[in-house]
Order: sequence, then C-alpha cells, then structure tokens
Amino acid sequence: IGGTAVVTFTFSQAPSDFALSKVVAVGGTLSGLAVSSSNPNVYTATFTASANTSVAGSVSVASSVYHNALGTAGTGASLTLNVDTIAPTLSIAMDQTSLASGDTAVVTFTFSEAPLDFNTNALTVSGGAISNLVVATADRKVYTATFTKGSDATALGVITVSSSVADAAGNPLANSASVSVGSIVSGKVVDGYVSGATVFADVNNDGVYTVGEPTASTSATGGYVFTSGVNLANVNLTSVGGIDIQSGAAVDKLIAPAGLAVITPVTTLYAVAVSAALSSGGTADQAKTAAESLLTKLGLTTTELATDPVAALTNATTPAAAAAAISLQALGQNVMMLVKVATSLSQGLGSTSSAASISIDAFKSISNLTATQLTNLKSA
Repeated sequence: IGGTAVVTFTFSQAPSDFALSKVVAVGGTLSGLAVSSSNPNVYTATFTASANTSVAGSVSVASSVYHNALGTAGTGASLTLNVDTIAPTLSIAMDQTSLASGDTAVVTFTFSEAPLDFNTNALTVSGGAISNLVVATADRKVYTATFTKGSDATALGVITVSSSVADAAGNPLANSASVSVGSIVSGKVVDGYVSGATVFADVNNDGVYTVGEPTASTSATGGYVFTSGVNLANVNLTSVGGIDIQSGAAVDKLIAPAGLAVITPVTTLYAVAVSAALSSGGTADQAKTAAESLLTKLGLTTTELATDPVAALTNATTPAAAAAAISLQALGQNVMMLVKVATSLSQGLGSTSSAASISIDAFKSISNLTATQLTNLKSA
C-alpha cells in the first residue's frame, strides 16, 4: 500500500475487551478502531503506512489478549501488508543534443519503479511533438518515445513529465522531470546573397553581438548554421557586415524577427516596425498589429515575408511564381538602395553613429512610408 488501508478484524464470537492496545502494527500505525453497527463480531481500523519506507508491514493480534463475554481468551492472528510510501523518481534523456526542423530524437524515460498509467497525457511538450510512446518489453520501468522538432527551428524542444504520474502503490513522482534539446538553426542572408556576414541570435535584445550568443558566419552563398541550447523562439536574428555577392556592395545590418531564419531587407522592415511599437510603449499584440499593417501596405503575406527571393526565382515553375519572386527581390533591393543613400547622407553630414545604427534608423523611416510609396518599391 502507498498510503492507507482499512483492516477488518472478524471474530467467531463478539469480544468484550478488544481495543487498539491489543494490536501490534509494523510499518505504520492503526487508528479509528470501531465495531460494526450490524455485526458485533466485526471491527475495522485504518492502517496508515509510515512515510518514505518500503517494508513488509503487518498487523497482528496475539493469543489471549482479548476475551469473549464469558472470559474465554481468544486466539491470535496476523496480516501481512506490502508497504511502499517511497516516491518514485524519473530521469529523461535524448539521444540528440540539437535538432533542426523536422529532425527526430529518441526520448528515454527511466523510472525507479514501474509507473501505473504513464501516457502522453502526462507530458507537456513545446518546440515539437511527441509520438510512439511505448514501454520496454524487458523492463517496465523504461519507456521510449519519438520527439519531432517543430517548424520553428529557433524554438527549444522541451518535454516535461507531470509529477502526478504514480507507481502501483499510488505514490506520485518525487517531482516533475524535464529534458530539452537544442536547436540547429540554418538560413540565408539575402539582399543578393550576402557572404562573410556575422549572424547572431540577439538573446539580450541589445542589437549587438554579446559573447555567448549563438553565432555563425555566412558562406559564399549567404548560408549560415549554428546550434543553440537556449530558446530563441522570441529572439531576433541579426546579420552584421558582409558583401552582397550580386552587387559587390557592403551590407551593414539586417534583422529577421523571431521565428524566421531568412534575413532580408524586408524582414528588417518588419522587425523594426515591431521594435518601434514596443519602444513607444505598445504591447506585444499592438506591435504585432503594427507589423502586420506594414505587410498589408507592402502587399505581402507572412509566407512571402519568410521567403528567400533568390531561391524562389531559381525554383519558380510558373511565370506568376517568377514574377512574384522578382517583385519581392526588387522590393528588398530598392529598400537597401534607400538605406544606403540615407546612410551615406548622414555620414556626409558628420554623423558619429555607426553605419549599422544609421541603417536601422533608415529602415524605421522607410517602414513609416505610405502604402503607395511602399508599393512603388516593388517595381523592378
């Protein structure tokens, strides 16, 4: 037993002097001894198991310690109880330390005692999905499952088991347990593709790289990949420096809002719109509304926001798809042209701010243009 049990004493004749003092309990205590209202030969009591123990408990009554109404001594009897009030423990492990979107890992749950009813209802999962939860045939204390990383590569995968899971005796887990798997984040920096840029996850949201933040350099074709052991689901990705391999021009700073891995001038417009709304005291919902309003003015969907226009054009299979990719790339390049002009003018007028800081201010100004002005930027 894991807590309490009702013990029933059944006599052949009604005892005249039976009491708790006549009973010896091992592995717990007895209380609430009472005679049945319908049968004077039957008594019941509650056995409460001792805490944090696993012993062979017992309840016994010795011979000659009780008598019937004529004074005749009764015979003894005993009952053995399996006492278990030790809270089980759980450890969780994964066979991978980092996953990209769609990747899988085997999760192993190892209990100190076989759980009574362990299923996916006891799991809280974020950053992906759990499936195929099964118990090992050779050891019922071990379960395995498959974790599949979700579409947001930046989100940390976390699996938590509720402490309400119990063993066969009804003892819940000593505490909840969890395991996390890091992220493999990969994407592109695109004006044309930007080579030699430094991409980092701006974990502390200060706009500059801080030692310890996940980072990588872009390849000759603008690609980057890094691993992260922290949750980046609400963290912007920032690209600093690099050369546009199409135009040969230097690129100062671009940003992708949380959840996106493609970093472009258009994603930068979106990110600065969110930042501006938050900086002015807006809520997260108000910032999202402001950014979505910008997309509406640009005539873009969230899918297009996350699109690599160079790859979209290369992979286009219809004239319409090619035209949409060309329009999206033209928008980004025209935005970058305005940013470079604004940066050059500001520096020419003696600004002491960094080029990266000036360019972000320029993006903020562009995000406040009218719908007509922004639409004109989509012309190739």
